[in-house]
Parts: sequence; structure tokens; C-alpha cells
Amino acid sequence: MIWKVILLVCIAAVAQHLYRLAMIMGYHKMVYIHWPGSCRNVNPVRTGSEDLTVTDDGVVFITSGVRPRVCESDPIDPRIYHFQGRIYLFDFNHPEEDAQELKLPEEISKSNFNPHGVDSWFDKESRITYLFVVNHRPDGDAVEIFRFEKASTSLKHIRTVQAPEFRSLNDVVAVGMKEFYVSNDGYYQNCWRAIESLLLLKWASLVHFDGVKAKLVARGLGLNGLSQSLDGKLIYATSPLERTVYTYRRAEDGMLEMLHQLYVGTGVDNIFVHPKSGELWLGAHLQGHSFLKHCQNIDLLSPSQIIRIQPLGPLENPLEAFKLFDPFCDTGELISGSSAAVVYGNKLLIGSVFHKLAFCEMRVPTY
Repeated sequence: MIWKVILLVCIAAVAQHLYRLAMIMGYHKMVYIHWPGSCRNVNPVRTGSEDLTVTDDGVVFITSGVRPRVCESDPIDPRIYHFQGRIYLFDFNHPEEDAQELKLPEEISKSNFNPHGVDSWFDKESRITYLFVVNHRPDGDAVEIFRFEKASTSLKHIRTVQAPEFRSLNDVVAVGMKEFYVSNDGYYQNCWRAIESLLLLKWASLVHFDGVKAKLVARGLGLNGLSQSLDGKLIYATSPLERTVYTYRRAEDGMLEMLHQLYVGTGVDNIFVHPKSGELWLGAHLQGHSFLKHCQNIDLLSPSQIIRIQPLGPLENPLEAFKLFDPFCDTGELISGSSAAVVYGNKLLIGSVFHKLAFCEMRVPTY
């Protein structure tokens, strides 16, 4: 009798796990195309625009050409490994113009630059914009810190930050000129990563760097995009596997305390916090199975989705109450595998992991 009970429990556990995987893959999701206005692609971006960060005056920095570091047996489209790492600049004030490739320092451009997440920090005293970029270097993941040289449209390399806690970096959020948080979307970057993901192990983490040393401050499942509240007291993180946005409260020593979990029902990726309203705009993968096929063959399109979260809760926990909007959804023909979005006035810019860059003139209220 006891063995029958154990068998039934095991079958139930396996069935529940398979159900979770099916929900993550989004086999049940339909794609309903809707744009917030007229949309078009932005040249010359064709090899991804994985993450975006925008300054107060409407200048967007874009990471392009990310190449995943995975097991050699993983069926990734081989064309992806020939992508060249770049950082583009797009000006919301002149949206009719193409994105402009920034000149990289020689020591970076010749080091197999592989950019992923990005954030910017504006120093009010010096009036200098600093760029923080996750870089999958051959010798291990790092955060590269640059100074933006507006006159020459170039980046000056300031510092490379590496630490043992940087296991599998995805995104970065700057909270000072030298201080930041990063997300590890998992523990492994080798063949064990597939098992880690399949078993839904909570081995992802958030790490705080105070300018000198790094320390692990939170754990979770597939932690991905990062951003912060307008007052800098809260850190937001996404998990596309959990389809959830997490809110953490920052302590003076950089530690994070879980404050709130918001289930949004779609594979949320990178986060943009509107500088006026505090709304969250997120790139999302509506169908996980389609995105996996897109990774295996970039000619196979993956639906793109942008969601907008309007916080209605108190200042200390803004997502305690909320409204959820879906301003953009596409089959992948305009942009495939959306990963990020930024807003400036009534203008929307959408990034993708391996595909194009899209710009929309919105005819709907943004906040």
C-alpha cells in the first residue's frame, strides 16, 4: 500500500512540474496583434537590441550582438555566434534618423565584446553620463563602466568590474557612479545549465557591488531584468520563468528584502521605469516555446509583447495595487523576441534579443 501512495505522489509531482513547464512555454497563449500607433523598424540594427537605457534628454543607448554562452550541444543558430558586439545610440528628439553606432575604446572592441544588459547614470555635478554594460568576456562575465563622450559620439572605458559572484550575468542597474546591482539568471553557463532550467532550480541571484566588493543579496528562479524606483529605495527584478515582477527594499548596506511579488502571466524580460509616473514598461516573451525556436533558427519568428504596469499602491510598496496594460503585441514580423522597451513622451522604442529595433508613435495615453 505504501508503495502505491509513494508512486501516486511521484506521479502527481511530475505532472505538476510538467504543467509548470507547459505554462512557461506558453503553448496556451494566442497572439492578438495590436500597436499603440504607427510603428516601423529602425536601421541599421539587425543583430539584436537586447537592452535599452534612456537619458532624461531622450538619448537611448542600445546593446546589440549578444551571443549566449551555453553548452556546445545546445541547438543555437550558428549565425548568432558571428554577431558583432555593438552599442548604438538613438535620439528620440530626431526619431527619423537611423541609430548611430558608438565608437568603442580599442581595448574593448578588440576583446570580443559581448554586451547584454545596460544602464546609465547621470552625475549632476560633472554633467557626465556613465554607462554600465554587462559584458560576457572570454575570461568571465563583467560589468564595463564607460563615460559617454557626446562631442565625439564615443565611449571612454573607465573600469572593468569582475567578481566570483558574477556567475551568469544578465542585467545591471546603476545606483551610483561606482555602485550597482546585477542579476545572475542562473548558476551555470555550461551543459549543467539545461538541467538547472529544466528542474526550475532557484539558483539565480542578485548581487550588489558597492564600488569595492560584491556580495550576494537575493536568490530566485531565472532572475533577469533590473530597475529601481524613482526614489531609489526599491529594486525591481523580473523572472520570465516565474512570469513575475519582484519588488525588493534596499537596506543601507545594499542588502535586499523581498517586499512584493506581482504575477503578470507572461515572460517578462527587461524593465524601464518611467521618470515621471513611475510606471513599469517591460519587454516580454508571450510564447516561450516560440522564443526557443527563434534561438535555434532566427528566421523563425517569435511573438513580441510590451506590458505596462501602473502602480497604485503606497510609496513604500507601489505595486501592492496596480493596473496592467498591454500596449503592444506583434507576431514577430515587425520585431521578433522583444526584450526591452523605453518611453519618451508619446514615443516608444522596442528592443529584441536577436532581431531588429522598432519605433512607435503612440496615440494612446502613456500615463
